Amino acid sequence: MTAQFTVLSPLAHVPPGGPVGPEVEALMTWSDEPARFLVAWRLPETRNSRVEQRFRLAVEAPGCDIEVTRAELVPVQIPHFEGNTTGFIADAPTLLPDPLLPVDDGHAHVEVTLAATHLGWHCLHVVLHPAGDTTVRVTGSLVDEWDGTPSPLGVREIPLLRVLPTLTAPDGPWFSQWLHPDCLLHAYDVTPFSEEHWNTIAAHLRCAAAMGVTGTIAPLWAPALDTAEGTYRPDVQLLRISCSPSGEYTFDADRARRFLGLMVAAGMRHVETPPLFTQWGARCAPPIRVARDGADPELRFGWHTPADDETYLAFLDQLLPFVRGLLAEFPTLTPFVHISDEPDPATAERFGEARRRLREALGDLPTLDALSEPAFRDLVDEPVVATDAVPRWRDAGVEPNWVYHCVIQADLANRFIAMDPSRIRMIGLQLFTTGANGFLHWGFDFYFRALSRGPLDPWRDTSAGGCFPSGDAFVVYPGPGLEPIRSLRWWQIRDAFRDWALFTHATELLGREHVVATLTRGQPMDHTTFLDAATYEERRNTLIDRLTMEGRIAEDLLLSRALVAAEPTLENVRRLSTALHQVAQLAIAQERWDEVEAYYLEFLTHIRAVEAREGGLEAKQGLAIALDELADLAMLREDWEKAHGYYTESLEIQRGIALAQPGFDALHDLQIALDNVGDVAAERADWASAVAHYAESAAIARRIVAEHPGEQPRVDLAVGLRNLSHATAELGMIDEARRLALEARDLAAPLNRPDLLAWIEELLA
Repeated sequence: MTAQFTVLSPLAHVPPGGPVGPEVEALMTWSDEPARFLVAWRLPETRNSRVEQRFRLAVEAPGCDIEVTRAELVPVQIPHFEGNTTGFIADAPTLLPDPLLPVDDGHAHVEVTLAATHLGWHCLHVVLHPAGDTTVRVTGSLVDEWDGTPSPLGVREIPLLRVLPTLTAPDGPWFSQWLHPDCLLHAYDVTPFSEEHWNTIAAHLRCAAAMGVTGTIAPLWAPALDTAEGTYRPDVQLLRISCSPSGEYTFDADRARRFLGLMVAAGMRHVETPPLFTQWGARCAPPIRVARDGADPELRFGWHTPADDETYLAFLDQLLPFVRGLLAEFPTLTPFVHISDEPDPATAERFGEARRRLREALGDLPTLDALSEPAFRDLVDEPVVATDAVPRWRDAGVEPNWVYHCVIQADLANRFIAMDPSRIRMIGLQLFTTGANGFLHWGFDFYFRALSRGPLDPWRDTSAGGCFPSGDAFVVYPGPGLEPIRSLRWWQIRDAFRDWALFTHATELLGREHVVATLTRGQPMDHTTFLDAATYEERRNTLIDRLTMEGRIAEDLLLSRALVAAEPTLENVRRLSTALHQVAQLAIAQERWDEVEAYYLEFLTHIRAVEAREGGLEAKQGLAIALDELADLAMLREDWEKAHGYYTESLEIQRGIALAQPGFDALHDLQIALDNVGDVAAERADWASAVAHYAESAAIARRIVAEHPGEQPRVDLAVGLRNLSHATAELGMIDEARRLALEARDLAAPLNRPDLLAWIEELLA
């Protein structure tokens, strides 16, 4: 096998045994968004022991900051569960690339030389932060370490277009990703709430927010999640709680405030409380530690506490009002409360009773819980529905606003290491097309075996101790300096949610119907629908092209308005007219008629001012055009009174122009203006007015035919006579109407216009 090198799409996969692909064709991004691609390379599998060969990568990207990382292989003990085999690049335990280890970074040019770490394909991940449009040149070489001689393997030049201004999607959608501060204790060998622990918590919050996460659980008390019954996870309870002999509780929230402050500093927008009852049934209280009489905190509530225990419920009556006040101190964080994660139907009564019992203590705090059963829909403000349970909810008449996926969903988008990257990326498109506004996933950094039966090393075990598909429990790896190491999947998830924001942004500009049509091409899109990498990128880029066009038009409109404001000359108003008509065409395509009218009125206001100030033929013609456009729009909207007013004013302007310069063009424009007023009179059934205007139009048409013989003037006269005949007939003058129709037929007969003849014959009939 000879050495090989190829430049791949960010949606490519690079298993060491191949195949790899697809290749990258072009890169599109916007001003605050990086572009990225993969480089796959392999060395000859037979090497001379005296000569060490290495791979050299050179990336040249003028105007770009460049980051190069290496995708390290990790064990994939469980690629997927049996029966869930669609969309994977491996079916048996294997090694696959995922964590991204730093190699080098620089500006405009980076060159790295790497030794092979295994047989087969290696994967490099390249991130570019562009300042503008550029061309990326990627060169791969085989380097002989014995004498340093490079042997070129290939060169790729990739256009990089920074095509959009900063993305300004409105707030939302929500992306909840549960972080696990207790897992960081073992992973980084730190003690609870030491400065090292706080530093790594802050780093993980920043990393999650950079992936697009809008919020997570703040462990005010220990989350009763993913824990074997009767066991407890390490204590990272933020609230320090004390109880007096009389049963009154006090709450020290210093640690909680620090955690919430770190969330705000990371840029998060929402916060969740831990569940108030245990997972999968709401049978018990969560583990809550309380200090009594100045002693160290002890486990006051937990698996030994039934959910309906009055002592616990009385505690909640004191806890929840305090939590409401605490969360109100952080107004940029929208709060959500968890009652119990995925209660089963057998516990519906218990879950409902808990919800009712806590209604007053919860106040206006909204509840948010993972629910697969529609029977619970009235008990939770924001149900979070498993993507494979969505059909059941639809059958019950509910379209879920929040969804989640995790371990067990089959043949759906997920985030497993062995999953085809395009499957991971598709969740953004699926959420957008289904109209969901929130997404939740449980595992950002869960470094325990399943049910928290002890810690593990995620570099060696990616399957939660052989229980989950590899990668489900985390998307970052413990790294040096208390910082998480991002993964290929971290970037794929980030891209999916940036796409969701992009599509939402596009909806504000282009309309949802147009955006969905561009992305789906009429194909129904749901949680079970997928596009291959090439198709997805082509459709996304088509949408970006359209946004780019609209963005440039919008920029031109802003500039034109500024010019008119500074110097309202006819030339500047004509430039503004061009920009206004471009944005009006975009609005017309989406039938946003009020916007179209606003653009036309803006042009009318400016051209009327110029005509009043400067006069002149061009200004008068521009004013007539503006009036005609508004009248045409009014006709389309069947607003006959408004159309009549605009057409009538335009007619008077055309009369003045024709009187001052009675040439062919002026007479023809006057004829059209008369026909327009006649048309709106006909729509209003004002047949006397219609006859008067059509008759004057026909007289001008006869004059034009006499002075400028030709086919088009004769066609115009035939059409005018036909219109006049129709209006005359409506007034009861049948003989005159027939005479006019026959004259029109005689004019049309030699013109080889069967459509016109048929129209006239229809009137005669």
